[in-house]
Amino acid sequence: MRLHEKTINKIKSYLETVWITLVIIGVAVALSVLGDTVSSKFSLKIDISGREFYSLSDQTKQILNALESPLTIYVLSDKTTYSINSLYSQIYELIEIYGAYENIKIEYIDIYKNPNFSQKFPDTARLNEGSLIIEGSRRSLGIPLTSLHTYTSNNLDEAAIRSEFRAEEVITRAMVSVTRQTQPVVYFVNGHNQLVPEGFIGLLKNNDYQVKTINLLWEEIETGKLLIILSPASDFLVEETKKLDRFLSGGGDMLVMIGPESPNLPILAHFLEEWGIKYTGYGIFDPVRSASHPIQIAPILVPSEINQNISASGQSLVAPFSTSIEILWENRSQRKVTPVLVTSDKAYAKKYTSGKNFIESYEKEEKDIAGRFNIAVLAQNTDNSENISRILCIGSRNIVNDAFLETPNLLNNEFITNAIAYTNEQPETVTLRPKKMLSGHLTILGYNRKLIFILTVVIIPLGIIGLGLLIWFRRFKS
Repeated sequence: MRLHEKTINKIKSYLETVWITLVIIGVAVALSVLGDTVSSKFSLKIDISGREFYSLSDQTKQILNALESPLTIYVLSDKTTYSINSLYSQIYELIEIYGAYENIKIEYIDIYKNPNFSQKFPDTARLNEGSLIIEGSRRSLGIPLTSLHTYTSNNLDEAAIRSEFRAEEVITRAMVSVTRQTQPVVYFVNGHNQLVPEGFIGLLKNNDYQVKTINLLWEEIETGKLLIILSPASDFLVEETKKLDRFLSGGGDMLVMIGPESPNLPILAHFLEEWGIKYTGYGIFDPVRSASHPIQIAPILVPSEINQNISASGQSLVAPFSTSIEILWENRSQRKVTPVLVTSDKAYAKKYTSGKNFIESYEKEEKDIAGRFNIAVLAQNTDNSENISRILCIGSRNIVNDAFLETPNLLNNEFITNAIAYTNEQPETVTLRPKKMLSGHLTILGYNRKLIFILTVVIIPLGIIGLGLLIWFRRFKS
């Protein structure tokens, strides 16, 4: 009888254990399914990538929340392949986060089952598998798969590897483009032997600007546009400056970039002086705010409306080979002039050698002018609230060189993009940056370089030597 009871008790205990185990497993499965459902519906996944590959920036969130009409993201692949294939899975995770927003719809299209799908969108007929199509109420835009990453290779014999994740930048910019009522236009003045870097043109086109050229001798400028004067090699005629006056009176805006290497431009200079702006022609050096050399100025962004959307996050803007800009007056006849970029108060200015287009010494000399200098200023005409005209003047043409615009850890791309958007009143311009997948170089300013040098070459070695001597001395005495 006792043996029978023991057997029954063992069976009961076993069944209870099995029952509890099954209940725990069932609860775990239910929680997993519920969590996956909620996560997919409300985008509750946690990004632990360290570089926010699977998170949306505040700017993207603002744009998505402000959408007035629905957008569709067509993914040219079936969903299963896109979610597990290593070529697409990183993009898939980000797209699903976009899809959690109310006005965003995601559709996966198997192009092998629907080979003619992309023909519905004439501008996107050549897209390959894995590419995207953003469809808005006004137009559609294709995004090639290759544009969602940056690929780099050290030499021709090595296969290219993915070095930057650009999906958020490219997708958000496309969404802004397909929802705009009109495409903004930027004009470059030609006829004065200017050279425009390809990277600068690419930056404008990536932000959905139409890029055109105009000769002021023969053509009138459309009102309400942005006109760029980039380091002219010859002066303007009076007739051209009269057209600039008419353009600005109609609400037009201008961006002027002139460096210390530019020739004397008296007519253009007189025009700018009427706006309270004077290019001095001095070469500026800053041993405190510089990258690698005092001529590679890393100017300070003055807190102002034009700079408010720039998230510096420890990064620097580089304006190499700059000249200073003097503010002749701050307010006059409803025209207001304010600094945008300035040097440190340890900077100094050098005049060019008479009759020569170079500076003889980069070192600070007694004849040099010391102080804080303006590297960029903004002039605004506020006499007509409906047509506020602006002139942004920058004392460096090299600020838009390809090398600086394409370096992710510099602010040049973001500053120029934001400045053009502000000057031309385009608040929806996207200033997102690629997310690096490989380690990059760190730009260290002049004063930090000295501090790091003293710490690593002097203080730490001396500390180690001192500690060693102390230990040796104690052991010797004992």
